[in-house]
Amino acid sequence: MEESNPQQQISNLGPRTSNLENGIMVRLRGKVPREFFWKGRWRWVSAIEDEWVDTGEWWKGEGEKIFYRVVSNSQVYELYHDANENVWAVYQVYD
Repeated sequence: MEESNPQQQISNLGPRTSNLENGIMVRLRGKVPREFFWKGRWRWVSAIEDEWVDTGEWWKGEGEKIFYRVVSNSQVYELYHDANENVWAVYQVYD
């Protein structure tokens, strides 16, 4: 069976942003994550527990990051969106 390319799978599926170097892709509902692709599979966001803005190391030219603490399949993740770079990343995973 031929392995499918995740980028091809989402090419016609509405708003998304990606950071393919880190393997992070996010589908949005409005401006918030509704699901994300990480470590080879899609993870549906069942709840957003928190949202906040971090100014980062502004003295080093780092821009603001919008963080989201989300729940997917009983697992809690912190995702962030770097608006300057227009990339998403998984910041932390809680056990």
